[in-house]
Amino acid sequence: MSSFNPQSARRRLMYQAMPASFSDSNGDGIGDLQGITNHLDYLQWLGVESLWLGPIFDSPLADGGYDVRNYGKILPAFGNLKDFDKLTHEAHQRGIKIIIDLPLNHTSITHEAFIRSQNREPGYEDLYHWEDHPDRYPDAEVIFPHEENSNWEFDPVRGQYYLHRFLRHQADLNYENEKVQEMALDVIRFWKSRGVDGFRLDAVPYLFKKDDTDCAHLPETHEFLKKIRRAVGEETILLAEADGSPDKVAAYVNDGTECNMAFNFPLMPQLFLAIARGNRTGLDAVLKKTPTIAASSQWGNFLRNHDELTTIALPPDERDEFAEAYAQNRSAACIWTERGELRGIRARLAELLDGDDRKIELLGAVQFALPGTPVLYYGDEIGMGDNPDLRSQDRDQVRTPMQWSAEPNGGFSTAAPEDLHLPTVPESNQGFHFTERNVQDQRALEGSLLSRIQRMISTGNQHAPIFNDGKYRPVNVGNPAVFAFTRELDGETMLCLANFSGEAQPARVPAAIPQALIGRAETIIPPGAEPSVIAHSKDAPRSAKAANGGLRVDLPAYGWSWHHIGPQLNQGTKPTTQAALPAAR
Repeated sequence: MSSFNPQSARRRLMYQAMPASFSDSNGDGIGDLQGITNHLDYLQWLGVESLWLGPIFDSPLADGGYDVRNYGKILPAFGNLKDFDKLTHEAHQRGIKIIIDLPLNHTSITHEAFIRSQNREPGYEDLYHWEDHPDRYPDAEVIFPHEENSNWEFDPVRGQYYLHRFLRHQADLNYENEKVQEMALDVIRFWKSRGVDGFRLDAVPYLFKKDDTDCAHLPETHEFLKKIRRAVGEETILLAEADGSPDKVAAYVNDGTECNMAFNFPLMPQLFLAIARGNRTGLDAVLKKTPTIAASSQWGNFLRNHDELTTIALPPDERDEFAEAYAQNRSAACIWTERGELRGIRARLAELLDGDDRKIELLGAVQFALPGTPVLYYGDEIGMGDNPDLRSQDRDQVRTPMQWSAEPNGGFSTAAPEDLHLPTVPESNQGFHFTERNVQDQRALEGSLLSRIQRMISTGNQHAPIFNDGKYRPVNVGNPAVFAFTRELDGETMLCLANFSGEAQPARVPAAIPQALIGRAETIIPPGAEPSVIAHSKDAPRSAKAANGGLRVDLPAYGWSWHHIGPQLNQGTKPTTQAALPAAR
């Protein structure tokens, strides 16, 4: 069994793979665990430190595996426990940790425990929430109003209503019942015994319910997470899927006694708004509001995943702005609240960014340089697109087969196209078909999106200490289009610049921050220091030392650059540069 050190994941890449869509090893049209094992060398080359697997448990697949039927069994289409053990062993041999998706809030209504509760078997009567009338918890939001109009469903067998915060075939467990808590802990212990390094805790804010509340982020949920932490020890990663305001999300990781990672939901939509606006204002605001969390904890910085792009963390006016920028011509892919506000968009990263590799790379550079662990959704490294034919089928359009090559089915499977569990991106979606975007072709091309993303990850890994633990400090470069900040550690500085405008922009980096601005003078570029560009966008920025000891950098449209300042490179360490920079004029 491997030992997971939370500190080791505090910089290096976490990669999300959906097992059904990653690689089919036996030609049945469904991805499987052996298919993932077959591509571990690719993940190692990419720079992946931890591999987050979508649901792998036995399930009727009414919700992509998040409706679990048996937590101790692998979905037969994916393989068996022996296949999982092999995957875990081979991943660990390559230094890759295994994180599994763990839906704890609910089970499938085909789960044995639900059936026993449904039939009022002794000891199982109250494992789920049952009521005679569907009016309890009126303040609890219907999470999927486009599919459900109530949180309650009548069960004719028991003659009562059961609670489902998500879909009607997913019944919510009753965590007030100690037996439910022990069942959840037993599941975690079982998978830890098989070498799992961590768990992504799905829908974790909703575990406990309470009258006169919205049944989210309750103190009882936090107490139970502390119980899980005590059971698994400090080394196991517990990654919270908790959406909401910065303070609510930070509560899961702010003292080190619960989860040690949480997705940065407040940051994610601001990155897209920065692209739409052409300026950094929203990023400055959300980062200023982000609370300090425990030193043993970390943010998970993500751009997209298997779900819709959620806008829950945005205030109403910014939701409207987001809808104006990204919901146009995507009505079938949008989810709206009961109040008519945009709740989310089911679309991949490249689709949202118009297939523009410059924008994809820019957001990646910011994501990888900010404090936190970068999380990459499978296929985003090659700019995979959607299947628009699936836009009315929940979230399937963003879960299509991985595009490995220009071979039939994108190299995902040898099955007939009509036998694939989901169809590939069609040729009609120009610019995104597997003959146009795939791993094999891009890996062979030095200037491709994949090659550049891989070099970005490699550069970040080579400078892991400063990206892991360096202090974050925003820098005003006199241009609202340019997002600038430093990461600082032990006399070293990494200056990160990102141009969110579609036009070239200048950035004037001062040698020091004046005392009048922050109450103390702080140096950015020490006297005699020579900033070294260690990574930059495909269209190289132009830089030159300014007369006042600062630095001027002219960034191309959607351009970015990382500049190393400090004793290590200045004393002769060779920078990991992607290309020489011409002088600015």
